[in-house]
Amino acid sequence: MKKRLLIVIALVLILTLAGMFLPRGEVAYASPAEKAFYFDAYNAGEAWKTNPANMTDGSESSYASTKTSAQVEALTGNTCTAASESGAITKVELRCYAYRDVGGDDEIYLRPVFGGTTDGNNYQVTPDTSGGWSAYKDITSDANAPSPWAWADVEGLDCVVEYLPGGPPNNNVYCSKVEIRVTYTPRSRQL
Repeated sequence: MKKRLLIVIALVLILTLAGMFLPRGEVAYASPAEKAFYFDAYNAGEAWKTNPANMTDGSESSYASTKTSAQVEALTGNTCTAASESGAITKVELRCYAYRDVGGDDEIYLRPVFGGTTDGNNYQVTPDTSGGWSAYKDITSDANAPSPWAWADVEGLDCVVEYLPGGPPNNNVYCSKVEIRVTYTPRSRQL
């Protein structure tokens, strides 16, 4: 019993001393965290030929598709709401859930559009025939990306999804979802 009491007293003393080194009113930060959002709107004038709305419905199992070379789908909104987010953003990435018909080396380019008007670089994805998530493409330091990133920049991020066939003609490529992953340092509490 005496040993437990000494441990509790030692912990209280350590925590009290630790608090003395954080100035009052400063924000304490937690460990880095991640949040994912997806694109949920598109421009009907720039859309893949078959079921374009399926790329924005949030499902991994309903697909938009095209077999037209250089066809784009302009994704014009996402599920991030800047007003409900906080913390310092350290990384922003894109990926897509896609697959292609058998044969060829068909490619999808994910091209971020910053602030709804400024195109970024093309980030190449080569979907396989079984479907699944591509690797994340880091757009944090894209030549036209904001620096530093703010949550309003994530909310205002659009994306162009472009199909480039790399094999026999008339292959289809399918895409069901394009995701944004944000790595950030959350604010834990006001001291």
